[in-house]
Amino acid sequence: MGTLRNGWTKRESFILSVDVGTTSVRCHVYDKHANIRGSCSRKVSLLYPERGWVEMDRRHTSEPHTPQNEQHGKLQ
Repeated sequence: MGTLRNGWTKRESFILSVDVGTTSVRCHVYDKHANIRGSCSRKVSLLYPERGWVEMDRRHTSEPHTPQNEQHGKLQ
């Protein structure tokens, strides 16, 4: 096993799931036992460019995760 850092070891494998919904984007990190090891979420702004149209603001689903644009906390 690798060295312990933030409760995780270097050689562990994880699965990242991303749920892009209508009002939010959520992420969960699972270990090999299907335990949630981390999660985060952020709200998504909806745009209405024309009557009857709805779009997600791509900046809220594709911009990098940085402290400057973080809204709901780090992956915990």
